Amino acid sequence: APFDGIVAKINVKKGDTASGAVVTFITKNQIATISLNEVDAAKVSVGQKAKLSFDAINDLFIDGIVTKLDLVGSMNQGVVTYGVEITLNSHDMRIKPGMSVSAEIITDTKENILIIPNSAIKTKGRTSYVETFDSQYPATTKGSSPIVSSKPPRQQNIEIGITNDTETEVISGLKLNDVIVVRTTTGAVAKTTTPSAANIF
Repeated sequence: APFDGIVAKINVKKGDTASGAVVTFITKNQIATISLNEVDAAKVSVGQKAKLSFDAINDLFIDGIVTKLDLVGSMNQGVVTYGVEITLNSHDMRIKPGMSVSAEIITDTKENILIIPNSAIKTKGRTSYVETFDSQYPATTKGSSPIVSSKPPRQQNIEIGITNDTETEVISGLKLNDVIVVRTTTGAVAKTTTPSAANIF
């Protein structure tokens, strides 16, 4: 092997037919193995950076780099997955073989861009749009009182770029400090009724 390490377990003995994993080999370089579906695997390539977290170690986050991506996927119950190996950039003695790991792989990076919450984006066919106002209302922050407008918002078509689980890049259609609708709250009117006496006739 082109690396140093320790043979931790031998899975065959003399005279056996060698198949599958012959030995378990522990190297100084720790490697995390994850599976990606075909949609995510299409965005990943060798050399991309990643950040790993571990279920058993809450406060540990380690950077890594994608060093291997399966060329052929495997199918299980109709779902195609691809194996990915991520080499950790640093070593931590708390990490043990077989631990569960989660990985965030950086597939693209941009700087100085306009981003908005995904919850503000709506679609109509292939067109993406947000709801905005011609008047400049003061922007609210998380936990503050919502803005009440006497005029309904209008639709503003936008062109979007890269996206993640929470935010999306806006290429055109909006500018900095534009106010957009992130969440719409509608009130309900409670009705009260007065019971009437029964008619005996």
